[in-house]
Amino acid sequence: MVRSGAEPPEEWADMPRIVVGPDTLRDPVQTVETLHEAWLHRRPVVIELDVDAEELRNPERYDGPIHELTPRFTFWRERLQFLVWANAYDARDG
Repeated sequence: MVRSGAEPPEEWADMPRIVVGPDTLRDPVQTVETLHEAWLHRRPVVIELDVDAEELRNPERYDGPIHELTPRFTFWRERLQFLVWANAYDARDG
């Protein structure tokens, strides 16, 4: 994981880069699916974190009727937060 616009360590330079920015937080589904595939298949990627880490950690809430939820209901931002940090090396400070 690197800061916005930062170069990754040399060993990571050729890895696919996935940007997690404000647009990602508004609609995280595609990025979650991409990160999930990389995680499942143990494919290394560089995540460019272009949002405040605390904003990414903000919990989600569902206020609708519980009976309207299906087994496929997902808190996408919380899933994104997990995948960003799961097995990640944090290179934002160095």
